[in-house]
Formats: sequence, C-alpha cells, structure tokens
Amino acid sequence: MGRPLEVAVRASALSNDRYPVVVSADVGPDRLRSWRVPDKLVVYTQADIGPRDLDAVPVEDRHAANVIVRSPQDRSVFPR
Repeated sequence: MGRPLEVAVRASALSNDRYPVVVSADVGPDRLRSWRVPDKLVVYTQADIGPRDLDAVPVEDRHAANVIVRSPQDRSVFPR
C-alpha cells in the first residue's frame, strides 16, 4: 500500500473544485523532522474515494488501519 506520505500524494491528486480532498496535518510536520515517520493518515473528502483509488488494502478492524477516509458533513475542513 505504501507509506502514509505516498498515499497522501495520491489522495491529493484526486482533489478537484467539486470534491476537494484534504489530508491530515500529521504527514507535513513529519517531513520536517526526518526521525519521525508518520504511521497514520486521515483523508477528508466529499467524494467517494475507495481503497483502489489510493492503492490501499481494506481492513476489517479500524485499529489495524493506517489510512482513514472521512466524509464530514461539516465542510469547514475544506479550503474555500
């Protein structure tokens, strides 16, 4: 599946004006500190993004996931 940073790049490439995609800030700060390796990624979107879109593997147990896709009703997480 790849590291969270790689998945964040793939998710960001799916973003458009109608269905924006925002990734959690965990990946960005981890790039500034080379000793930190992000192990979780949260993707916020209104689009229907599935595991295949992110080259990811679905898991049964939420605690086993390192990538979580959320579709919040509150659109304030999306840039204008």
